[in-house]
Amino acid sequence: MKMKIEKLVILFIALALSCGEDTTLYAEDFNQSCSNDRDCIAVLVGDICDCICKYDSIAIVESENYEKKKNSMKCGNSCEDLTCGPCFERPQPFCSEGTCRIPTGV
Repeated sequence: MKMKIEKLVILFIALALSCGEDTTLYAEDFNQSCSNDRDCIAVLVGDICDCICKYDSIAIVESENYEKKKNSMKCGNSCEDLTCGPCFERPQPFCSEGTCRIPTGV
């Protein structure tokens, strides 16, 4: 019986660690370089499990990597998908001095 409990504890810890990963997205983790406004795309950043609609911008060539990372994140120890309500309109990013940016206050 003691062995079964120990195995259950190990299984629980493994599940908690696999589902309790960092769920925060940072624009700085992706390429943000640009030469014009069309090189940039606005993306949601911050803890995806908080359903906060905060935007930043990355290079559009990084959009696939961003989506892969975002879709690989799970919220909570149950590994259940989280559904958030709609966010406000996505801001229009722009290129400034070679770096993708979004208007301040967004």
